[in-house]
Order: sequence, then structure tokens, then C-alpha cells
Amino acid sequence: MGIDENIAKHFSFLVNDPGTAVIKKVRGVIILRHQEILVRLIQDRADFFTDIASINDPDQWTDLHHFLEFLYRKSEIKKKVKPVNKPRAQATTLKQYLPIIYEHFNVLHYQKTKTALAVYDRSAGVMPLRFYSKTIMPLQKVFVLINNLDFEDKFRKFAPKWSTVAVNRDGQVVSVIRYSEQPNLALNDKHIKLYPDTAQFTASPGMYPTLEELEKKVKWAKKVLIDY
Repeated sequence: MGIDENIAKHFSFLVNDPGTAVIKKVRGVIILRHQEILVRLIQDRADFFTDIASINDPDQWTDLHHFLEFLYRKSEIKKKVKPVNKPRAQATTLKQYLPIIYEHFNVLHYQKTKTALAVYDRSAGVMPLRFYSKTIMPLQKVFVLINNLDFEDKFRKFAPKWSTVAVNRDGQVVSVIRYSEQPNLALNDKHIKLYPDTAQFTASPGMYPTLEELEKKVKWAKKVLIDY
């Protein structure tokens, strides 16, 4: 089932809300604006993922389950939510927690939430949000990030010009690090220290214009790591 069918079937509570509008649609990714928050839905083959952002900071996405773990650690929700990357499970979770998500990401409260999340990430040993480190990243999400498709068209010229993609021995992308300065040896060393035992390659918008080309490069990185 494609992403359009999955959203129509499982996320009707959101897309049929009068306060919701589709603002971007690319292959495997749909971004919705729901009043003062943004919801990004990503389908990568059989897996499904949900990210949240504020309209005040549209390039700063937070994984749904990462945010719920943050709320659980702060005792704002009583139950620890187990991540299940299937459309029905993602929709059920989003519907249940949408009110508290909106409370934290709306214009009035977002800056406080952003600061608290950054403090939590540092204390928990999680990479800052701008590194987009979410253990294993689906290829579709990698494609969106390296091509800056999570930026609105009018803001894309201000987006980071370069990315470093880190691939583990299983051929899975563990991180995309985005930055604006020209790639150099010092940056390469820094990224290797952040993600040891990975093969890394540099990308820029348009360098890998299709998922197939990106997948070939990821497979190349895996082979380099195994051969080495």
C-alpha cells in the first residue's frame, strides 16, 4: 500500500481536520500543517515514520517517539511508548498524543520545548537534533535530508549545502550530518570520531537525485567498510 492510501486509511483524523493542510508532497513523504505544528509522514518500503516540527522552526524536525520518550522521562506521560514503525501504529500513537504534542510545539510554547529537548538530549547522550541521529534512518528520510526537501521552497537557499552520510557494516544509515561550510579534513575527522566504525560519504543537494542512486552509494559505503 502506498503512502497516500496509508494516510487516507489511518490518518483520516488528521487530514480531514479543517485545521490541516498538505503543504508538501514528494516521493514517499507528505508534510502536513496542522494549525501551528507540522507533521511529516514518511514511508520507506514497509516502514512508516512520523516527525514533528513547529511552524516557527520548520527545518527542525523531532521524531515522534523520541519526543514521547522525552515526555516519559519528564513524567508528563505515564506510559512508555514502544516504537512500532507501521502506519496504523504510528497513526494510533499520533492521535492519542496529538493534544500534548500541540501544547509543546505551538508558537507560544515551542521555544521552551526546544530548549528542554536540547538539555535532555545532552544529558541522555543523544546527538543534537540538527544531526538527525535516530539510530537507523530509512533511506527515504536520508534522501529528504541530503536534498533539503524538508525546507520550504522559499527557505531552501538558506539550507545547509553539504551532508555527511554515515553507514554501518549492515549497510544501514545511522546519521546524516548537515553543515554549510566547505567539506575539509578537520570536519571529516570530527565526523569519524562521532560515528566510529562507519563508512562515510559527502552529499549535496542534487548529487543523488533519485533513491536508486542514493541506495547504490550506500551499498558502496557498506562494501568499503567490509573490505577495509
